[in-house]
Amino acid sequence: MTASPKFILTLYVASIDETTRQQIENLRAALSDCFNGDSWVLNLVEVMDKPEKAVNNDIFATPTLVRESPKPVVKVLNGLNMIPQMLSVITRINPN
Repeated sequence: MTASPKFILTLYVASIDETTRQQIENLRAALSDCFNGDSWVLNLVEVMDKPEKAVNNDIFATPTLVRESPKPVVKVLNGLNMIPQMLSVITRINPN
């Protein structure tokens, strides 16, 4: 039986072009370096394809990275060019 991931993250982007695709790969690589194996999940939402998901989660600008778990929920806006700082924010705000 596999343990639940420690960090559940969702990245909201307007759409995916080549630049965004490279930034997502950079984020995935940084997450792999920052967290052990299965301790994270990165979900991706293209807002142009699924605007209701963004609206339902109070996402009004992209890119936005949301740490859904562990609680509290943390939202980091426009950080794909500053991945180390973004990871610092999502790992620092932790009640545990």
